[in-house]
Amino acid sequence: MTPLSQDSQENGRDRNKAGASKAARTSRNQIAVARGAGMVVVRVIGMGNMATAPALNEFLEREREDGFRRFLFDMAQCRGLDSTFMGCMVGLCTALQRDAPPGPGLPDDAVTAGPDKSADKPKGPPPPDGYETDHKLEPLSREEALTILEKSFGLASDSSQSNPSITDAGFVIAVNVSPECHEVMGILGVDKFVRIQGAVDLSKLETAALPEKATSTDDRRRLILRAHENLVEIDKRNEAQFGAFLKSLSDELSKKD
Repeated sequence: MTPLSQDSQENGRDRNKAGASKAARTSRNQIAVARGAGMVVVRVIGMGNMATAPALNEFLEREREDGFRRFLFDMAQCRGLDSTFMGCMVGLCTALQRDAPPGPGLPDDAVTAGPDKSADKPKGPPPPDGYETDHKLEPLSREEALTILEKSFGLASDSSQSNPSITDAGFVIAVNVSPECHEVMGILGVDKFVRIQGAVDLSKLETAALPEKATSTDDRRRLILRAHENLVEIDKRNEAQFGAFLKSLSDELSKKD
């Protein structure tokens, strides 16, 4: 065997290792969740991107339809966010604003009233295939929910000290956000809607991974379109960055409708 062939063989092994390493990194991109006591925790593992966005978006819509109005994103294990993923986060914020009642909102004891039972009473369309069988949410106890609230907003366990604007309209907050993620959220104006808080130790909170959602090419494009429209709606400066892309994507989809 000549040195050249040895080099080729070694290069081949290196490429295989690199490919395996990349596959391992990709497989760790996932969304894990827990819910209970009127709160939903979404743990972003690896990259929050257009690959994980379909499962996230479907889950968020389902939980909101089931009556959940308090959402917390745990970014401790998040390596980065793309615009599609952030557009889905913003979509949740604007949907909660639309859902907010014009008068008094949630009752003052909503946080301390014990486990939320609304998830036991499904609303809207039936759950998607595999939702109940493949996706078992780990429970979030009342104490865990209160701890998150206290550490994130400085709220006391006595709900009478809560900020009414938070308890009435619900909220979307992000904790354990890296400087890099904070920066990109700020660039697109996402931090004006998703409240970025400090560090909260959620390492002992058990979560269940969302199953991956298979989507058609057109459905994925529609999700990407909606997500970026959300970003333009919250900050018109984003139109300069995404306007041409949105027009092209919209024209492409309109030809198939």
